[in-house]
Amino acid sequence: MPAPRVHTLLDDGRLLAFAPTGPPRENGEPVEPTANFPTAGRPLRADTAPDLRGAVYTTRDELVHARRDGDVLWRMALGSSDDHVGPSRCAACAFSRDGRVVWLHRPGPYFGSGATDRLHALDAATGAVLAWTDLGRGNYWTGTLHPHPDGEHLLLGLSPMDVTGEHVFRARLRVDGSLTVVRYGFESLLHGLSPDGRFLATAEDDDSVTFRAFPHGTVTSRVTIGDFGYDEAFVREHDLGIGCHTAGFLDADTAVVDVHDDYGEGFHENHVVEAATGRVLGPLPGACRHRNVQVLGDGTWLFQDRRHSG
Repeated sequence: MPAPRVHTLLDDGRLLAFAPTGPPRENGEPVEPTANFPTAGRPLRADTAPDLRGAVYTTRDELVHARRDGDVLWRMALGSSDDHVGPSRCAACAFSRDGRVVWLHRPGPYFGSGATDRLHALDAATGAVLAWTDLGRGNYWTGTLHPHPDGEHLLLGLSPMDVTGEHVFRARLRVDGSLTVVRYGFESLLHGLSPDGRFLATAEDDDSVTFRAFPHGTVTSRVTIGDFGYDEAFVREHDLGIGCHTAGFLDADTAVVDVHDDYGEGFHENHVVEAATGRVLGPLPGACRHRNVQVLGDGTWLFQDRRHSG
């Protein structure tokens, strides 16, 4: 099975790369960065190459591929946006899991008023555009990109600015250079892809979390707030703010589902769930049960006290 994806955080102008390396510390402290990269400008989205030798990041105006010493391998101008560009409305990037391709989601405003969003596949070594496709709308928020470990596929989650729900796409860059994109029939928030690529996790409007099989999105299991043992009185106390809000893969078979209350008294618990069956295995240990954590895919996690980009 391929190694879990490297996770990248933005911290005071640096990119911090976390490559899964082993079990969490006994006292629950987060794992330390495996590598860090200085940047120029103000990075908005970033990702690190699987071999940790380079990283890509987007600013307001460009996509940059840089080495660990900060030297720039190549740059790509994103275009002149006629819309505000910020963390929630900017270009997003990710390496393929074999490190050969850089995926780029570029919002429509970079191409002018009324233009639609595009997905690009670039040669990671040179920055040359290998293929691109139009995504049909120009009013999406910044996309979430989840490269598949097969090196060819990408899952892309895009939230329209004018309606609820999210559009989830499956892209494939074939060996002949052609790029195909298929939109799934469900409208759910894409949370993650398992390290081995077997499952994807989505969140639904009713605050449930659904696990689906790759590539077709067939439902394998679903968990709701009731599956975690909270009684009706507890749910009524926290009103509509309580729900299953995030899900990230702890390893190839299990995910951490975050249950918290957005509007009440700050209730927060992290539960481990088996993706194939929806069976609740129990909470994360100790203080980690109630902390914001980013799971790394090999059984480890880090606390989200820095800005995440992934």
